[in-house]
Amino acid sequence: MADVAPKDFSTLTEISEKPMGVGPFMIESWEKGQKMTLVANPNFAGTAPKVKKIIVQFYADAPGALAAFLNDENDVLGKETLGGGAEIENLLKAKAEGKAIEVAVGSNPTWEHIDFNLNVR
Repeated sequence: MADVAPKDFSTLTEISEKPMGVGPFMIESWEKGQKMTLVANPNFAGTAPKVKKIIVQFYADAPGALAAFLNDENDVLGKETLGGGAEIENLLKAKAEGKAIEVAVGSNPTWEHIDFNLNVR
């Protein structure tokens, strides 16, 4: 493995389109801007996932994503997709009207931070 300049990360297909990983899922196919299909990784060292395939659908906007969800075209929406405002109100309205919707709130495992180099030259 050779050193790769940070500016080249986004243009190298070996990195941007075929990521290396050892997690429970791996990329089976990717239609940029449309969808990504993940399948169970047969080489995963842990317990095999119960779900064998995940299809991640990309939407241009929150109203489109919400419409697909309410039409049973997908199973999960993240808070990042919904954003807030009208989409949340429409989701709660559909739930109140009897649509089988479960809302789950949990913590995000992401640790956001900024690092500073404090070494004086």
